[in-house]
Amino acid sequence: MTDPAATLSAPAVLRRPFHLPPPERRAVIVGLGESEFRKWGGITARSQLQVACEAVIAAAHDAGVPVRELDGFASYSDDENEAILLHTALGCRQLRH
Repeated sequence: MTDPAATLSAPAVLRRPFHLPPPERRAVIVGLGESEFRKWGGITARSQLQVACEAVIAAAHDAGVPVRELDGFASYSDDENEAILLHTALGCRQLRH
């Protein structure tokens, strides 16, 4: 008896050649940073924006990139720090992403 899994093939969409977009259209994560974290409400001396900026500064340092050169931000949490707020607070030149 033949193995049924051996007869399966990948869907056509997975078999197509994979092409990367041009460099100016690619997103790149180049550094990782984290801030102090505690239970909700545990950090009272700084705003949520200040804590987020600490993490961004740490990520830029990890990547060896000046903070001023960052052009986009991503978050995995339900925070209130929109990219334009981070951009302004950190003194970044241009916000593109």
